[in-house]
Amino acid sequence: MSPKLRVVKEHHRCAHCLFRRFFVNVGLNCDQIDQAGQTTTTNIGPYFPGEYIYRAGESCNALYVVHAGTVKTETVTFDGDLHISGFYMAGELFGADGIHQRRFATDALAIEKTWVCELTFDKWAILAKDYPDLQNQLITELGRVIAHKEHEALSTHHHLLAQRLMGFLTDLQYRVRVRQGNQTNEIKLTMTKTDIARYLGATPESISRMLGKLEKAGYIVNSKRRIRILKDTTDLDIAI
Repeated sequence: MSPKLRVVKEHHRCAHCLFRRFFVNVGLNCDQIDQAGQTTTTNIGPYFPGEYIYRAGESCNALYVVHAGTVKTETVTFDGDLHISGFYMAGELFGADGIHQRRFATDALAIEKTWVCELTFDKWAILAKDYPDLQNQLITELGRVIAHKEHEALSTHHHLLAQRLMGFLTDLQYRVRVRQGNQTNEIKLTMTKTDIARYLGATPESISRMLGKLEKAGYIVNSKRRIRILKDTTDLDIAI
């Protein structure tokens, strides 16, 4: 059975749901928010590690938000190498790469046990007729996603590995802080070192070595895939 047809046996409510924030921002009350959510979005899952949410080339009729868990998007380069283009955590939007041609450009897979919230374009258009500012909310979020991807592209291609890896870790930290609403310095790496290497354009071995060097230099503490950031990266010694 396709994961998209799987009955949701475990339901996870997310106080930080992106679509819920959209509804709040346009002035809907609690009852209206619940009704809008039931009308426009579908909670799908669980997806287990390695299962596809969608495949490259499939028709794009919806956007997705991670409800719980972690998703990665990946593609095969012209050289035949597997490249990971992004990681998405709870509350984050993905699938925007399919809007232009109405076909997804990447594969999206669960990294851990994951639920997603699906927002189909036709249902959104119907709701937006009653609440026109919802379109502005979505456009603003898509703009934020594009800006973040551009920043990622610059960070992962124009710096030394120490800078790229610390930039990756601090970006994850920032996103966790936004999602949880706190100032935590600890992040959990749900992705493997191979995944991180494919994202940063490195090898798993070089990622392992660099994590060790960063820990020895006092920038991080690495304990069983939980990373605690100790230093501001503005003074990162690129000679590490």
